Amino acid sequence: MTDKAKPTAWEAKINPFSRLLSSIKQLVDPTLPIEDRRGGGRLACSYESSFVTEHGETGRCEVVDVSRRGLQLITENPLAKGLTVAIKTPETLGSDAFASVMTKVMWTRKDQDQRFLSGVLLPPGIEDEETWLEAILSKSGYRDDGSQRRKFVRAESEISGRLALDGETPFEVMVLNLGMGGALIKCEQSLPAERHFVLELGPFGDLPDIEISGTILRETDSNDGGPRLYSSRFGPLEKRRHSLLQEYILTLLKKP
Repeated sequence: MTDKAKPTAWEAKINPFSRLLSSIKQLVDPTLPIEDRRGGGRLACSYESSFVTEHGETGRCEVVDVSRRGLQLITENPLAKGLTVAIKTPETLGSDAFASVMTKVMWTRKDQDQRFLSGVLLPPGIEDEETWLEAILSKSGYRDDGSQRRKFVRAESEISGRLALDGETPFEVMVLNLGMGGALIKCEQSLPAERHFVLELGPFGDLPDIEISGTILRETDSNDGGPRLYSSRFGPLEKRRHSLLQEYILTLLKKP
């Protein structure tokens, strides 16, 4: 009888909490699978807000990722792990529309622009309360029945690309996160839901260009007069493109 295989170093790190945060870049190594182990759906977004800490310190923040369990914030200064932070209602929702959301900082690291990205967790039971967070999720068509869960990790990015709708003239876009199943696309143009597209990315570092076909799902945020954010879903990829897209994602995840 053979001995049971010992868990890998990555598997040994996985516990109920680290599953929620499995896409944190500093935990990534070259053998990391790009399946997303988070327990609930996430929604990429961009909302300007402000916060106050348990010590009375205040600051500006951008809410860039939300779920019913937590958020991701970008701030100019780092938020210490374990700190209690009250996040005020984003300005576009109306400052008096909802009370602040109380959160606890679970991790902080620098993003590509040397700003600070923090993951914050909501207290249990807040899912039943009417908060500005619930308003964002509802507005974006979020469902908590499992149908919104991602199968793959999304890597944060700022990759310029060119997108063409159904064979029309390509235009410039920015890809803010990238996964095997889709991407968050930022652009000036209006992209109708259910429209098919071809997205060209690259070259990226040592990686060549890649063309990916997909479908626009929905607009995730509206900024009148400014860039728009769209969720998209990629179609099936042949083997070469599938492998190249994996290399793009793993390269992004390993960036400091």
